Amino acid sequence: MNASAHVDLPPPSTLRAPPRIDLFGPIHKAIRCALGDTLTALGSTSFADERALAIVLEQLDDVIELCEDHRGHEDAFVMSTLAERLRGKLDSMERAHDVQPKTVAELRALARTLRATAHDLRPIAGRTLYLHFSTFAADLLLHMAEEEQVVQPLLERSFDDDELRGVHARLMASLTPAERARAGKWLARALNPVECEALMAAAQGGAR
Repeated sequence: MNASAHVDLPPPSTLRAPPRIDLFGPIHKAIRCALGDTLTALGSTSFADERALAIVLEQLDDVIELCEDHRGHEDAFVMSTLAERLRGKLDSMERAHDVQPKTVAELRALARTLRATAHDLRPIAGRTLYLHFSTFAADLLLHMAEEEQVVQPLLERSFDDDELRGVHARLMASLTPAERARAGKWLARALNPVECEALMAAAQGGAR
């Protein structure tokens, strides 16, 4: 298979043992928690309330940054490594990652519009932002499930445990303090106690 070939992904595998080295699970749980919380916050906010508007838009900015952090990490350390090993492109994964920055730009533009909108028109602008974010969240939820059900098994077939730990370690070493802080608060809410302990042990050992 040449370097420009396209790789057909296998069908989703859901009834299987837990991942040997989980490259997706913890951070995906954190993002799901962040998306759900933010969607609920946008839906329940009175956009005419200046303080409530400022709080929810600050949360939106933070969660968008979290999602963009994660996309960049996957591109740099996970997807690129897998594509190199397979000597081909993962089309559906690349499409989802290519679309996300465009959607994020739209969300940020809508948030700026909402901030600048006349007081009496804010409910309309706020509803528009809420609906666009709901679509973003839905698309990202589907994409993350595909990564866990399809890409994770493919990684495990293509790499041994030491190689996967190496991917983890390189990714963790690249994180900035701001990125760690953004993910950490959602990880603390999203993971169960056993997962938290495993994540702490992995972090101490240099893995994600």
